[in-house]
Amino acid sequence: MDNKSLIVPEKGFFYKIKMFFKKIFNNEEVQEPEEIYNYNNPVNQQIKKSSFADEIKVKPDLEREELMKIQRDYENGLIKEEDMTPEQVSGIEKLYVEQISKLRNDYTGYKHKTASLRRKLATNN
Repeated sequence: MDNKSLIVPEKGFFYKIKMFFKKIFNNEEVQEPEEIYNYNNPVNQQIKKSSFADEIKVKPDLEREELMKIQRDYENGLIKEEDMTPEQVSGIEKLYVEQISKLRNDYTGYKHKTASLRRKLATNN
C-alpha cells in the first residue's frame, strides 16, 4: 500500500493552540508523529492503552518495602541489630516513628469519634 494514498487530516485550530502551549511549557523538543493519524492501526491503539495504564499505575516504594521486610525479620528474631548496617537501623527507626505517629493520629480520631457518638447517645436518651 502506498503511503501517498493515505489522507492526512488537517491540523485544526485547537491542535495548533495545544502544540503552541506544549512548545512553551516543555523544555524538550515536541515531535509530531505521523502514525497517530492512522486511527485504525492496532499498534497505535495498543500504545495508547499501555501508556495510559503506565501513567495511572501506582509505583511501589521499593526502599520502604525493603525496610518493612527488615522490620518484620527483626521483630520475628530472624536478624539482630548488629547484623544491620547503620543506614538500615536509622531507616527502621524512622519507620517506627512514622508508624507510631500514624497510630497516634488514628487513635485520636477514634477517640473524638467515640466521644461524639457518646454525646449523641446521651442527648437522645
